[in-house]
Order: sequence, then structure tokens, then C-alpha cells
Amino acid sequence: MSGIDQKDGYENAALVYEKSADDSIKSKKYKQAGEHYKQAGDCLARIEDYKGSGRLYEKSADSMSKAGNQTLSVELYSKAADSYSKSGDLNTAGGLYAKSGDFGSSADSYMKYAQSRLKEKDYFGVADGYRNAAAGYEKLGKKDLMKDHYNAAIRNYLRYVELPEVKERSDINIAEAYRNVAECYTRLEDSKNSEKYFQITLERYEKAKEGSRKEVAEAFLLKARATGEMRSGNNEGAVKILDESVKLFDTSLKGKLEADYRVFVAKGRSEAVEMLQGLKVRPEISLEIKAPGAVYVGRGIRLDAAITNNGKGKISKIAFLTSVPETFDVIMQPNEIKSIEPGGSAEFSFEISAKDGGDFEIKPLEVFYVDSNGNKYMKSSNEIRISVKEKSTLACDIKMPAKAKVGEEFAVDVAVRNESKYVVMKDIKVDFGNLRSEFESGEYAVSVLRILPGQETKRKIRLVPKYKGVSNFDVVITHADEKETKGYSVDVKE
Repeated sequence: MSGIDQKDGYENAALVYEKSADDSIKSKKYKQAGEHYKQAGDCLARIEDYKGSGRLYEKSADSMSKAGNQTLSVELYSKAADSYSKSGDLNTAGGLYAKSGDFGSSADSYMKYAQSRLKEKDYFGVADGYRNAAAGYEKLGKKDLMKDHYNAAIRNYLRYVELPEVKERSDINIAEAYRNVAECYTRLEDSKNSEKYFQITLERYEKAKEGSRKEVAEAFLLKARATGEMRSGNNEGAVKILDESVKLFDTSLKGKLEADYRVFVAKGRSEAVEMLQGLKVRPEISLEIKAPGAVYVGRGIRLDAAITNNGKGKISKIAFLTSVPETFDVIMQPNEIKSIEPGGSAEFSFEISAKDGGDFEIKPLEVFYVDSNGNKYMKSSNEIRISVKEKSTLACDIKMPAKAKVGEEFAVDVAVRNESKYVVMKDIKVDFGNLRSEFESGEYAVSVLRILPGQETKRKIRLVPKYKGVSNFDVVITHADEKETKGYSVDVKE
């Protein structure tokens, strides 16, 4: 058989197998269809018609997937990708490698595609290659490569729309470029720029008179806004926005859409629904802080706290933000907690101090945490009451002679001052009680019931020495729960 006859033979065999497979699809005999599509693909591969064999292997993979044979389906997607790669269709090959789960080969194929488009100065194609390669690196968990390639995609899409021959046009490609920029920013978790470029996309679809795609862009815009709300902790607002987003996706999917574009829109809807479901099963936590006892201005106030995961899923990346009035300073922030399993809890403490006295009712702490799907949440602690007493500024001056004589009375001057700005001091006592054995007196203590801020009270006590010699003694000054001891001495002569 000549080469030409052989080629014709394989082509004819491929047509027969494909026709049989098409008939099997109509009868929903997907396994049989898959086998015949593969045989058709094998025929074309033998004559190096790799684009044709790639198309048929892909149809075989789709059929085997419908038949429930996912293992064989994956192998056939990979085989289809190899064929398309040999044919030079690197873009299609990249997509099929991704379908087979080979994200490394997918990224490589898309990068080769980007490089081939760069030679032609097709910046839209270059950007597509980088964007799809970035998606592969994202699947592989290679975050640095993912970020680099998404950013490269953004640069090339924007380079495309700035081309003089493109800039003034109003065709759909410009809108699609901006939409892809917005999607790249979404993947980079930059919700601000994602919103910005989805808004531009909306305007461009209007200019291109693409009503149905405008609706899709609005759905994606709302999804981006919801992402921003979730990151800021406004989950209630995110739920409302996502509800609207899903409705717009549903309306769009009811209309006429190209097959590839329909897949893109359906994926967006699926992501929005997943976000919505995640929010509706929001993990519940409690954050309880114990109110402190008596505290004073300028002194550290230790606050003991406990966080409990009352939900059904693990929470992680648990970080805290102190939220106190300006009259307080934060001395020690609480440490981040890696994760808490369902039903688990963690205890911790942090420290603040008060600049002024007074009674305060505050929610001193906010917690930020992430669920197993990466959704972010925020919750405030319980409210506590802190009663801050002004730091004691009681001054007590005691004046007495350095020398005295046995049997001769002398006076001791006691001056008590309240140097605080706001606090009224009560029940102050200056006690000379340990002088009883060596001195006679009508009173051995000075008591002051009340001193207003800035005021001074003076008292005298009179002492008569009993014995000769140097007398050393302590004077104890008490106020509230504070105590101060001062030492004195008197040289008593005969």
C-alpha cells in the first residue's frame, strides 16, 4: 500500500470510528463512544495529524468522564494535550494538561504560548498565556511564581489596551482585557483594584453594546466587592452582595452564551455560591475577657482572656487587635494563635495602662480569624467595666526637733496634702503608735477624714520623752489600700 493510500485509509477509518462514536453519544452509550473516539484519534496520530488526534482524544476523554471512568478520562486528556502540543496549539494543550491535573505541564505549555505570541507582538495572547500559567502555579502552591505571572499578565493586558490601534476602539476585546485584569487582581487578593477594573469592564461592555456581558461583568464586580467586605470582616454585607451576584450570574446563564464563555460564567457563579455557603456556615466563636480588680493610673492592667471555637470547623490565623479609648495605652499585645480545633479554646493575656482615672466600659479586643475555606471573619470581645483609681499623690510632711529633754513636751507638726487633680482622698491616718513605750502623749495618731484635690490639712501632736537616749521610730501613713513608712529619730537628753 502506498503512503497516500495508507493515509487515506487511516483518515477513512477515523471517520468511521468517529461516526460510530457520535451515534453512541446519541444513544448515551458513553463508554462505547469513548472507545471509538480514541480509536479514531489513534488513526490520525499514525499519520501525524496531531491536531485531529488531539480533538478526538479530547472527545474520548469527555465521553469517558460521562461514563464515570475518571482515571481513563484523565489519561486521555493528557494524551489529547500531547497531541495538541505536537501540532503547535500550545494554548489548547495548556488547558487540557490542566484538565488532566498536570498543572506543571499546563504552566509550561502556556508560557511557551506566551513567548510565541510575544514574537508576533500579540500582547493580548501574551497576557492570556501568563494568566493561565499563573493559574497552574496557583494550583501547584507556587505563590511567588503565581504572583509574578499574574502581574505579568496584567502588564500585558494593559499594554494591549494602550496600543494606538486599539485604544480608541470600542470592541469587545478591550472589555475582555479589562475583565481579565480584574480577574488577575482577584486572584492576587487585591479587591480594590479588582473592583476598579470590573467597573471599567462594565463601562467598556456598555460602549461595545454588549448587554449580556455587561450583566456578567456586574456579577463579577459584586463578587469582588463581597470579597473586600469579607476581608474587612463585614460578612453580613458580603452575604447581601453575593446574593445579588448569584442572581446576575443566573440571569446571564439563561441567555445565549458561547460555549467557552458559558464555562467561564458558570465558574464565576460556582465561586460566588461557594463563598456564600461558606459565609452562611460561619464558624462561631466566643471571646471573653475578665474584668480586672482595682487598678490605678499609670500602672499595668493585665487582662486575662479566652477564645473558644464553638463551630464545626477549624479556625486559623487567629490575630488580635486591641481597641481601647485614647486614655489607655497598650503595653503588651496578645500573640497570634495558629489554630483552634472545633470545641477547643485558648487562654491568653494582654496588658494596658490608664493615663487618667475614671470608670470605663469598653470592648478592648477584636479578633480576626480564617475558616477552612480561607474566608476571613472578625468579632469583638465582651464589654468589661474598668474602674481606674488615680495613682496616689498623697504627700505627708512631718517636722519634729532633732533633740529633746526627758519630761519636757515638744510638738510634732504633721502636714498632709492631696496633690492629685481629681481624686478626693478619704480616711488618711498618720500613726505614731510605736512611740507609746518611750513617749507620753494625748494621741499617737493623726486622722484625716477627707481632703479635696489640691488641699492641705495640718495637725499637731505633743510628745513627752520618758527616757534618755536616741529614740528611733517609724511613722506609718495609710490611705485606702496604700501604706508608707517613714523613719525618724530624736536624741533625748536629761
